[in-house]
Amino acid sequence: MSQNGFLFKKTVTVRKVSKLEIHTDSKNIFTKYGLLSEIKVTIKTLSPIRIGGTKEMYSPLVANLPTIKSSDERPIIPGSSLKGFFHRNLERILGNMGFETNEIDKIFGGSSDDSTASVVLFYDLLAVEGRYKVAERTHIRINPELGSVQNFFTVEAVLDGSVFKGTLLRARNLHPILLGLFYSVILLANAGVFKIGGLKSRGYGHIKFNIKSISFYLPGSTLNSLRTDTGKIIEPLVGFKTKTSIKIMKLANDMAEIKIDDLKPTFNVKVDDAPEYLGVKLTLNSDESKKFFSAVTEYLRNLI
Repeated sequence: MSQNGFLFKKTVTVRKVSKLEIHTDSKNIFTKYGLLSEIKVTIKTLSPIRIGGTKEMYSPLVANLPTIKSSDERPIIPGSSLKGFFHRNLERILGNMGFETNEIDKIFGGSSDDSTASVVLFYDLLAVEGRYKVAERTHIRINPELGSVQNFFTVEAVLDGSVFKGTLLRARNLHPILLGLFYSVILLANAGVFKIGGLKSRGYGHIKFNIKSISFYLPGSTLNSLRTDTGKIIEPLVGFKTKTSIKIMKLANDMAEIKIDDLKPTFNVKVDDAPEYLGVKLTLNSDESKKFFSAVTEYLRNLI
């Protein structure tokens, strides 16, 4: 069964489960870092997208709705927009499956006084030089009462076929299996179900993610600590009450085969000495990242 098929099937059939429990030790979760995760991506626009501020932010000669840009005038997809995109759509997915969506606040942070900060940090994605186009497009606003033209307005849009790249997110002490929750949003975004930015009803906002790499940083760890019978045991983490382990099965030069918890496949990673206190860095390339996400999606499906 396809992963997309799994998501829609669960939306229809799962109603007995009322709550997804995401375990967190709120007092100790940020006292030390046991695991830092990083996902790098490219995003290709499959339709025009418009993410921006107001005209007052720019010259009075620009479009009514300009696109937000970096200091060198390249379009960006802000990290704040990406955080809202993933938070909102993950709530939709879990809500449709019958889960309590406030559990997601343990990952994204909540607004109450006793809430913890977000364990996930999102970053701006910058358009790739020479691989994007920006143009102004004119639209008609219809008067809903009269059904006639109310006015015209111009939109500065990043056109389809444009490419953005960079670090999508970094997660602090998040159980690696829960990275699969973000992948569920990516799958539906690629299918055109979830869109980003404004003017979605006018056909804007369809993007396609391509996972370039997943990196795990293990602060304070050494290669020898990952080569023991149990591997590196990491706690506390946001996720499950059980500890997680990352174990090196084979090592040759700067490449290793690792096992993560009870996930069925092993994964081939590039091994680096991370800077400063960050210990060991394990990086899955694009193909291994896809294998990882397939495995954690299957794990979560069986769990729930």
